[in-house]
Amino acid sequence: MKPEDNQENLKRCICQECPVYGQCSGEKDERLFCGRTNSACAMNKGRQCICGSCQVYFENYLEGGYYCIKELK
Repeated sequence: MKPEDNQENLKRCICQECPVYGQCSGEKDERLFCGRTNSACAMNKGRQCICGSCQVYFENYLEGGYYCIKELK
């Protein structure tokens, strides 16, 4: 289930702590990719994604990761 794009989820989002997250996304304040859309910026695909350690991820029964690269439908 795609998480709601709301302030509560945004506050608990850990995207900015992820090694995949890049400077461009930080400058654009992109976050909550699992509830929004993938990044418009280039991401470092060679690094380990941390989606699986996010509370928003668990509460919404998500699977996989790298939502910053591939959009969750």
